[in-house]
Amino acid sequence: MRTNRFYITLVIGLLLSCSSLFAQSDKQKKLELQRQQVLKEMKQINALLFTKKKEEKSAITLIEDINYKVNVRKNLIRITNEQANLLTREINSNENEISSLKTQ
Repeated sequence: MRTNRFYITLVIGLLLSCSSLFAQSDKQKKLELQRQQVLKEMKQINALLFTKKKEEKSAITLIEDINYKVNVRKNLIRITNEQANLLTREINSNENEISSLKTQ
């Protein structure tokens, strides 16, 4: 009887962890897509700045361009931090599940 409870608990635990993994996996994919888009945007900005440097620009325009570039980099850092936090939560969840299964 005790063995049956263990197996039932194990199966329920695995099902719950699988559903959370799929949700976290989707979130990770979305964050990675956002990160790739920001990197692409950064390349475009760098190319634009490089071509604009050849032309004469006012100091104000240069500052605006650089500020935009800084904001894009901040966005990349934010997305990277979200990815790191998501992975940390996954690791903690898996460690808790392993600990729980070892206890059982």
